[in-house]
Amino acid sequence: MQIRDWLYVEDHCRAILTLLEKGRDGEIYNIGGNRSLPNKTVVEQILKNHSKILQPDRVRDDRPGHDRAMRFRARS
Repeated sequence: MQIRDWLYVEDHCRAILTLLEKGRDGEIYNIGGNRSLPNKTVVEQILKNHSKILQPDRVRDDRPGHDRAMRFRARS
């Protein structure tokens, strides 16, 4: 049940552009989405919304220090 902060790609790109235009040299900026969800929840939502083109292949064993990963393959 690893939990991560999720962010839309467009929001991330907008934040990077803003930092390029207004950020200060030498500063550190963290970009977050205030949307913490378990990885499993995100995978379930992806499958629910794209079930006609994706199906889970298998859940991989957890490695120390790494997230569980689910590989997808296109349906025939």
